[in-house]
Amino acid sequence: MEYTLVLVWLVVFAALAAAATPFATLLLSPLPDRGSGLGLPVAIAVLGVASYWVGQVAFGWPGIVLALVVVLAGSVYALSRGHAPDRGPAVEAFVVFVVGFALVVAIRAADAAADPYAGEKMLDLGLLATLYRAPALPPEDMWFAGDRLQYYYGGHMIAAQLGRLTGTAPAYAYNLALAAYYGLTVAAAYGLARSMAMARGISPRRAGALGAFLVGVASNLSTPARGLILLVQHLQQPITFDGPIDVLLAPLRVLFLVVPNDTVQVVAAEGGDRFVEVLGYQFSGLAVSADAFGYWAASRVIPWTINEFPLFAYLNGDLHAHMMSPPLLLVAAAFAFAYWQAPAEAVWRKRAYLFAAAPVLGGLLAVVNTWSFPSVAGIVALTTAFAAVHPASVLPAPVSERVRAVADASRVHEEVSRVVVAAVLAGVVGALSVAFALPFFSGATSGQYPALLPDRSSLVGLVLVHGAFLLVTVAYFLDRSRIDRDALETGLLVAVLAVLAVANLVVGWVGANLVVVATAGVLGAFALETSLRDRAFVALGVLALVAFAAYHGSTVAFVAAGGAALFALAAAVLDDDRPERRAAVGLAVALATLGGVAWVLEATVLVAVVPVLLAGMVLLRLRRDVGFEVVLVLGATGLVTLVEFVYVAERAGPGRLNTVFKLYWQVWVMWGVAGGVMLADVASRAWPRWLVRPTLARARTASARSASADGGTPDADPSTDGGRAGAGVDWGRVLRVGSTVGAVFLLVSLSLYGGFALVGHFEANPSQHWVCSRSGETGAGEWTLDAKDWSEECYPDQAAAIEWLNGRDGRPVVVEAPTTGKYLYGWNDPASGLVSGVSSHTGLPTIAGWAHAANYHTQAEWDARLAAVETLYETDDASERAAVLREYDVAYVYVGPNERSRYDVAALAADPGIERVQRWGEVLVYVVDQDALADDETTSETAAGANASVAVVRPAVA
Repeated sequence: MEYTLVLVWLVVFAALAAAATPFATLLLSPLPDRGSGLGLPVAIAVLGVASYWVGQVAFGWPGIVLALVVVLAGSVYALSRGHAPDRGPAVEAFVVFVVGFALVVAIRAADAAADPYAGEKMLDLGLLATLYRAPALPPEDMWFAGDRLQYYYGGHMIAAQLGRLTGTAPAYAYNLALAAYYGLTVAAAYGLARSMAMARGISPRRAGALGAFLVGVASNLSTPARGLILLVQHLQQPITFDGPIDVLLAPLRVLFLVVPNDTVQVVAAEGGDRFVEVLGYQFSGLAVSADAFGYWAASRVIPWTINEFPLFAYLNGDLHAHMMSPPLLLVAAAFAFAYWQAPAEAVWRKRAYLFAAAPVLGGLLAVVNTWSFPSVAGIVALTTAFAAVHPASVLPAPVSERVRAVADASRVHEEVSRVVVAAVLAGVVGALSVAFALPFFSGATSGQYPALLPDRSSLVGLVLVHGAFLLVTVAYFLDRSRIDRDALETGLLVAVLAVLAVANLVVGWVGANLVVVATAGVLGAFALETSLRDRAFVALGVLALVAFAAYHGSTVAFVAAGGAALFALAAAVLDDDRPERRAAVGLAVALATLGGVAWVLEATVLVAVVPVLLAGMVLLRLRRDVGFEVVLVLGATGLVTLVEFVYVAERAGPGRLNTVFKLYWQVWVMWGVAGGVMLADVASRAWPRWLVRPTLARARTASARSASADGGTPDADPSTDGGRAGAGVDWGRVLRVGSTVGAVFLLVSLSLYGGFALVGHFEANPSQHWVCSRSGETGAGEWTLDAKDWSEECYPDQAAAIEWLNGRDGRPVVVEAPTTGKYLYGWNDPASGLVSGVSSHTGLPTIAGWAHAANYHTQAEWDARLAAVETLYETDDASERAAVLREYDVAYVYVGPNERSRYDVAALAADPGIERVQRWGEVLVYVVDQDALADDETTSETAAGANASVAVVRPAVA
């Protein structure tokens, strides 16, 4: 185990945090803690920006030096202006970073391999290694020699810079950078959630800790659901007292005596797989047996999509772009929060946030993870649209005044103008972000295009993936909605009728529902504040339509009856002067309408997520004691809704697989940070006020009357610990305890995956790589952070040859067998697990590497390169082989197990200009002398002579 390297990285990060925190307080001064907990993520953002732009000329140390100068100069200036950071948030955030860093270091030290199995680690190691070799940006594509890298590489760029700064080789920097990005993500989540909680008057530490937990530790509800299904199976067993577990379960098994034994059954599918089907969804693994838990299943919940969450991803161990962008996305969110907090008169500061900070971070994110940079514009749109001050305030004064004049005309003008101006501002930010990243976008080749109406998610799938966040959000919104009991009852009544009316329209009614319709319609009619004659007329009209529907049975008749009853009831409620009742009715009708549309479009997101999205918008505009946490909720729920209707069609995966994969990560991060703030409040002493307010009001009134009659003072407020609401029952305390217990239960449930997965990981590792074991060798492994250690164990000859090539200076082109779709991810047992091993382990370019390279170039180019490699290895024509070697400026040819299994390798050394330079067992490396290669006039005799002259094998090079 390389403890010294771990310590060096921690020292460097501590120095970066200390150096950058004052600068962060200057940039984020409107925040309650002035951004003191975000110093380290800000430093990484500065490092990325400086390295990217300086790297266009010279990549490496010049960018690092510039970043350090900017950070130090900014901090010195900040301190000179009195922007000293708050020590508490800064220390706490760094402690969170260290804990996260140490966790992933331990995970990776137990299984450090960057192999092609269960992920794309070899892609990530290759990108990191090629950036170590790059003299300038963009780097050459190691899997498409001679062409620029088309893939987003910014996260690997920052990782390479951190490796240079710490003097770490790529094989070790891979795993240490993985740990660093996880630490940065949870630290940024902690710092932002903590600051947001301070602005809301919520416990900062509690909110920060919960935000970090929900982002970095929690899982989706897939594992708790599987565990619950397994528990139900145990509860269906006969009551026994054979052991302590049976004794504990006996009372619960009594309850299941009335439940049929076949409620939950294990089904054996073809191929021997076993699962339990519940609500049309198949649960396997833990749902079948505690011993059958697998860490992979929780990431594949919604069919034909990928639903990863951070703990799964870092446990799996890819160093992918979507795993490196969250810290930067949270920094962008922090700048949006600073805009939100800035006073109205700080116009120039707000302009700086919108037109400088946001585009710079958006442009950097485009290079790090292109899927994330539109989210910056989205956050800007939501922040400016829902901030207290009209977004036109940042426009030039003449334009701002004209917009404000229009907005002041009416409430509708106000809302529409906010949306329009916010959209324009977001468009400007997006355009400036593209301009910042123009060197990246200018050479990109993409076969991607937007597509509509993909296969949509089931209700069960959406709840399993987002259910925990939805639960916390709904509880928080109910607390903030201030709906009294009358309005709640009215809304529920209208909702029932509205749902029935919509059901009438989309699926038809059953006869019994006409009784409900008639009753509701009559009640609504007589509740109207009008004359008895008019009320009776409306009631008779409803009854007549209901009777006609019962007689005629047509869809039109049913629609008319339901619509009339709904009209009568809604009119009665809307006739009330209380806005709460009108809002409740409007919301009920909107939800029912969404339900009908969801049924027609088979889009369950409209009933599972969109209501939360709409409720958040309403709460923000009504100023219902909510803040920036709801802006993040809107961003998350908006993305969840978007991918149900729009996706990016591409060759990287079928349908919307990759779109959901990349956007759900951003959903998780934004919703997790907001969830930390909301959960900290939900579990606080005052929740849920909406439910106890009527009881407490009545208790206070009765107490005041009693005290007045006795000549004494009123009793204590029953909402406090000393008061009692009702007949001796302290409902406030009951609900406080209940909310806290519920929060604890939720956190424990979301921790189940981590417990099972981490225990299983450390029980199985460190061990010798399974590829070695498959070949007959077994043994215990060592704790290490060397991502290439597995190849040295399993393929010592190939690893030695690759390491020899790794020692070559510059970026010489090496030819090896491409990894076509047949062998991606180690499928179909390639001759060696080191598929595209030379390019991936060294960063040296090859003519054609992994088949995924075709996704970022053109298929025609990829096919031509496959043919060229085949010609190079198999042709007997020296001049034909020489043409390929010249075209791609090849310096070395590698021949190993994969090359021999795929090609009938010719006698390469028989050609002029090709010399066998080294041999390791059955692995050969040939060096190419471009000046001596054959041409069309070269004769076979010349080739034979050349072959005889290079028969001596050179000694190994250290």
